[in-house]
Amino acid sequence: MRLIKDIIRLIRVRQWVKNLFVFLPLIFGGGLMSASGLLAGAGVFLCFCLASSAIYALNDVADRKTDSLHPAKSHRPVASGRIRPEAAGAVSGGLGAAALAGAAWMFPHDPTVCAVIGAYLLLNVLYTYLLKHMAIIDVLTIATGFVLRVYGGGAACGIDVSPWLTVMVFLSTLFIAFGKRRDDLMTAQSDNAREPVALRRSVVDYTLGFIDQTMTLLASCMIVAYIIYTLQPEVCERFGSEQVYLTTVFVIAGVLRYMQKAMVKNETGDPSALVTRDPFIIGCVACWLAAFIFIIYIAP
Repeated sequence: MRLIKDIIRLIRVRQWVKNLFVFLPLIFGGGLMSASGLLAGAGVFLCFCLASSAIYALNDVADRKTDSLHPAKSHRPVASGRIRPEAAGAVSGGLGAAALAGAAWMFPHDPTVCAVIGAYLLLNVLYTYLLKHMAIIDVLTIATGFVLRVYGGGAACGIDVSPWLTVMVFLSTLFIAFGKRRDDLMTAQSDNAREPVALRRSVVDYTLGFIDQTMTLLASCMIVAYIIYTLQPEVCERFGSEQVYLTTVFVIAGVLRYMQKAMVKNETGDPSALVTRDPFIIGCVACWLAAFIFIIYIAP
C-alpha cells in the first residue's frame, strides 16, 4: 500500500488538473456539446497525463539532491529514498513511451497530436536538465508547455486554435509560473530552508520586487487581452452573442484572488492545489464556466 502511494506521489496524479487546458479549444471553439469532440479531448487529456507524469518522475530523479534540502520536497519518494532513482527513471521512460504510443493509436490519421506530445516531452526534458536553471527562460518554458497542451487539444478535436487563445493561455500560465517562483524565493529566504540558494539556481536571479511588478504587468495584460477577445466582432458572431464580455468579472476576481494569495498570504507554492482547494478561486472558475456555457450554448 505504501508503494502504491509513493508511485501516485511520484507521478503526481493531483497535478493532472493542469492538463484540462486541452479542453479550452472545445470551450472557445463552440464544440463543448459535441460528443466526438469530448471523446477526442478525453483521449488527448489522457496522453498529456501520461506525458506530464513521465516528466514529474524524471524531475524527481534529476532534483533528488536539492529536493532533499527543501522543507516540503524532501518528503518526495525519490528525495526521501523510498523509491530508487533507477526505478523512477524506468517509470518515467515507460510513461513517456505510453503517451506517444497512445497518441499514435488514438489519432492515427493526424500525426499532429503525436508530434505535439513529442514536442512537450522534449521541451520538458530540456527544462528538467537545463532551462529551469535559467531565470526568465524557466517560466517562459512552463508557459509554452501549457500552450502545447492547448494546441494538442485543438489538433485532437479538429479545431484551429485562435491567436487570442494562444496569447491568453501564455499570459495566464506565465503569471501563475511567476507566482510559483515567488514562493520558491520566499522558501529560499526562509529560516526553514537548510541551504536556500541550493534549492534552485534561477531563484538567485529573482527578487520579490521584480516578481511582484512582473505579476502585476502580466495580470493587466491578461485581463485586457481577454476583454479585447470577448469584444471581437468575429467572436461575437461565432458564439451568436455580444454578451461574452460579461464573463470578464470572474476572470478579474480570480486573478485578484491569486495575487492576494501570492503577495499577501504567500501561498502559491502549489498552484494546482491552490486552484483545486481555494473556495474563492474554485467559485470563480465555476462561475466563469457556467456563465460562458449559458451565454454561448443556452441563452441564444
